[in-house]
Amino acid sequence: MKLASSYAGIANYWKFFDGETKQLLKYDIYGQKKAAEEKFNTWAKGKTEYQTLFADWGKAYEDWKPYAEERVYLNEGILGSPLAAFAASVRMAVTAKNAGTEEAKKQLNTRRAAFLEAEDRPSDENILAASTKCF
Repeated sequence: MKLASSYAGIANYWKFFDGETKQLLKYDIYGQKKAAEEKFNTWAKGKTEYQTLFADWGKAYEDWKPYAEERVYLNEGILGSPLAAFAASVRMAVTAKNAGTEEAKKQLNTRRAAFLEAEDRPSDENILAASTKCF
């Protein structure tokens, strides 16, 4: 029961992306976008400011790809662990401008106590172990 909300959230996330993927395929969105890109490139020939636009974007995306993959591993994998996500939020709170105040410390302790009360350590250990196998 403790993890019912987490399971429901994951199931909703999965259903959303599964449905979205099916619609992208059903309506050949990739093909439509490629056709629009080709039409634009034909129009852009000879127009210096536009003729390399898609090639430039393609290069930028290719250059960003290694960082994007790391970000996915971090956000969807490691920070999928409630403990790691909580630790990251605490780190941000500690480095915030008013982190040294007594009120900030009190709020942080309240959040920590609530987190530990709701935390399911065995499942979190399994999540962390599975998500860090790729490293």
